[in-house]
Amino acid sequence: MDMEVLVERLRESSPRLRATAGVIGRWMSSGDPFYEYQWNLNNDGLDGGGVAGADIGAQVAWEIESGDADVSIAFLDGTVALEHEDLRDAFRANPLEIPGNGIDDDSNGFVDDVHGWNFGLDTNQVYLDDIAAIHGTAVSGIAVARRLNGVGIAGVAGGDDHDPGYTAIAVVIGVD
Repeated sequence: MDMEVLVERLRESSPRLRATAGVIGRWMSSGDPFYEYQWNLNNDGLDGGGVAGADIGAQVAWEIESGDADVSIAFLDGTVALEHEDLRDAFRANPLEIPGNGIDDDSNGFVDDVHGWNFGLDTNQVYLDDIAAIHGTAVSGIAVARRLNGVGIAGVAGGDDHDPGYTAIAVVIGVD
């Protein structure tokens, strides 16, 4: 099937779907140093006797969509390293909160919940330290780490050098 015909059919199938010709294959040289270990995204069956195709089909999905900055994912997990180099642009800031003023500016019952809320400690501190943030940071990265940036891993919906990815909200329900 001609690429332009395929793109048009994809666009017609759903008004929310973004389809673009010319992006197929960009994932092949992601430039993310740990991408080769992400067998869950692309399992070629060569490493460790894996089963070719036993993955989530991320490469096919990325040809259609790599994330949408208007969509936020809430991560219910441990604390998160918001300044991690692969995540620092992924966490959504609550535009209704003024950071550090000690006031619940958006009247949602949580004071200064700029990047989320820590329900385990009942505080706006969604990052405690690197050790406490291991699991929450890893889980967030799987979803929203930026692709094609030469850093860390490739997130499933973290966007790339052409498309912004999903944004994240940390909802801490415990400490790692």
